[in-house]
Amino acid sequence: MMGGGMPGMGGMMGGMPPGMGGMMGGMPPGMGGMMGGGMPGMDDMDPEVGDIVDIKEKDLTKEFVVLGSGWQTPEKGDEVSVHYVGTLDDGTTFDSSRDRGLPFTFNLGVGEVIKGWDEGVATMKKGEKSILTCAPEYAYGVTGSPPKIPPNSTLKFEVELLSWKSVKDIAGDGGVIKKTLQEGAGWDKPKNKDEVFYTYTATTEEGTELYSCEDEMQVVEQIASAGLKKCLETMKRGEQAHVILTSSYAEGLGEWVPAEGNTVLMLTANRWHRVEEVPNADKCVEKKVLIEGEGCDRPNEGAEVTAAVIGRILETGEEFMNAEEHKWVVDDEQMPDGLDLTLLQMKKGEKALVTISDGTRFGFGGTETTTESGVKVPAGAAIQYEVSLNDFEKTKESWDMSNDEKYEASIVKKDQGNVYFKAGKNERALKRYEACLKLIEYDTQFPDELKEKCKVVKLATYSNCAAVMLKLKRYKDALEKCNKALEIDGAHQKARFRRAQALAARDDYDEAEMDLKKLIDMDPKNVDARNELKRLKHKMATQRKKDSAIFGNMFERMAKTGGDFYEVKPKDTDEAEENPADGVPAFP
Repeated sequence: MMGGGMPGMGGMMGGMPPGMGGMMGGMPPGMGGMMGGGMPGMDDMDPEVGDIVDIKEKDLTKEFVVLGSGWQTPEKGDEVSVHYVGTLDDGTTFDSSRDRGLPFTFNLGVGEVIKGWDEGVATMKKGEKSILTCAPEYAYGVTGSPPKIPPNSTLKFEVELLSWKSVKDIAGDGGVIKKTLQEGAGWDKPKNKDEVFYTYTATTEEGTELYSCEDEMQVVEQIASAGLKKCLETMKRGEQAHVILTSSYAEGLGEWVPAEGNTVLMLTANRWHRVEEVPNADKCVEKKVLIEGEGCDRPNEGAEVTAAVIGRILETGEEFMNAEEHKWVVDDEQMPDGLDLTLLQMKKGEKALVTISDGTRFGFGGTETTTESGVKVPAGAAIQYEVSLNDFEKTKESWDMSNDEKYEASIVKKDQGNVYFKAGKNERALKRYEACLKLIEYDTQFPDELKEKCKVVKLATYSNCAAVMLKLKRYKDALEKCNKALEIDGAHQKARFRRAQALAARDDYDEAEMDLKKLIDMDPKNVDARNELKRLKHKMATQRKKDSAIFGNMFERMAKTGGDFYEVKPKDTDEAEENPADGVPAFP
């Protein structure tokens, strides 16, 4: 693996002090630590040519000759390639890879070279050329490396970092050693549910071919070989790697895996389909990305989208929709909720396979539906869409609106909420009400006249939110919305009535009774308040009976024991053993 040896460092590095040698052809188990990816103490510096920095106080320094590119530095175990010129303190050159015309290659941080190199090269970027000055303890120590390097010599090395190949002990036990031969693209790596496509050729360490596969596809979490799975989970698209697997980590690749010895893979991660759960769908909607989209922008609620859509019944595969260019408004009940929720996560140009497993909540609902194509979709059926998002036009976001536009948009959202509420679509109504409040809830920058107009909208919307939350049994949230409404107008009867209902549902009877009595004082003819008060009093009476029964039994128990309920009086030993009290332990 060595591309030419430094004098005194050739062969088995004979001439290095004890404990600094190592096998040139391999890495010992446990070499997978990290060098930290940067130079100690230099994280926040922007070096210039000529700067000298301490790597290890005064014992190891680095002078920048040519600055490197990028931000990455090699890590422990990486196979690095350098050119170097080594000189003594008096300027005498004792070795040079440039004179031989052959770069020097070694594995970083595992003792194959002197300590000054292991620690100094780990701070360098690609293309960087620096002078490493190594005190004897970071070079060849008290013995030196005769005949060229005297004892106790301080050495200077002009080192140029040409390149490196990432080498990782992925499993941490030496069972999976991965050397990156070609970097992949992007930052994403395959995860458990993703469908990954890969190619590899398997050989013995001696080079005998065992097996090969081309563009194989598997779900990551279903890959039988622990070693192959671990490798693929670390790879980017298009990355190529040389992988050494021990027999236990190669197990599962196939019957061809040798019973003894290591298996070597030349592995390429070709691509993968990301599979992810769609947010806010209770794990009932899954998206598989077939073609990645462009940019970062996504549709928002109310956006008009244009997409190619094929819809199928999942169980039978029967198509109920096939449109090359279908337009609809997201979150407007024009398409199933599961598809709308997925569109919020898609980018322009993205193609995805959308699986809706709960058709009752996120598909066509709990009744049989006849689609425009005439196909009948059974009640609650799981469905699947293949959708390509061609284009979309977002609704204006609140931060792009003027104050007047926010006010006008809030009225639209409130009115939409009212329509859904009257139709019994409580969740959808609540979403519209909350969107309304989001536009105008914080109105400190609004002019006074507009603030007053917004108060009217907020008051009605807070009260309506509370009404929906009561139906959804979200009593604490309903109480909060009622309080906000009453902060605006303490005489708002609907808000006070709904607060009384929320309080009663939370068993806060006294506060609920106070609200209802106040309503009756405000309007003696308020029939709803009087009826609610009667119901509350009945509920309070029922609770009192339950409490009486509980505490009555407690008092009866206290009377039997002749004192405190928790007190157990000492008894005569013989009597206690002969006639112990019911359920009470006997004491001598």
